[in-house]
Formats: sequence, structure tokens, C-alpha cells
Amino acid sequence: MHLISLEEDDIKKSYEVVRKEIREYGNEIDNKKEIIILNKIDLFDNDDIQEKINNFSAKVDKDIIVISAEKSIGIEELKDKLLEVTNKDKQDNKKKEKWLP
Repeated sequence: MHLISLEEDDIKKSYEVVRKEIREYGNEIDNKKEIIILNKIDLFDNDDIQEKINNFSAKVDKDIIVISAEKSIGIEELKDKLLEVTNKDKQDNKKKEKWLP
């Protein structure tokens, strides 16, 4: 999960800074499934939110979920997405396991 506040002046730059740190950390952690969460939608009107999402999503090809943690908007969608990703990872890991007698 990568949580970014919509209050950021440059959402993409904020995202790229953290992605760079993750790449530098190593261990191929930067290849893991990523969900981007844009938070604080309660502070903006719908047009501003949509503009920010459109500008950001045009530059980043990742799953994006918008939420307001304070107002509990989008939290169920976030939970559903986390379960989906977790379950898929479990299934993928089972496929990779080899049965040994």
C-alpha cells in the first residue's frame, strides 16, 4: 500500500520519491503488487478530486483507490481490494510450492 494525501502539491513527485526509496532498499520489494491510496478526498470537491486522479493515473499504471479515512469514505473498497490482492498472493504461492514426498 502506498498512501498519498491529496493535499500534496505534486502527487506524482511524492509517489516517485517513495518508489525510489523502495527500489534502493532492494530485495525486489519494488516488484511486489502495489495499491495506491489517495487520501483526504473529504477536503476537496468532486471536480478537484477527479482532476487530481486523472492527472495522476495518466502517469501511473497502478490500482488507485480514493478514500477519506476521517469520513470513512472508500474504506470498504480498500478492504475488498486488500483481500483480493492477499488471496491472489496466497493462490500464487500455492502454485509455486512443490509437493515433496
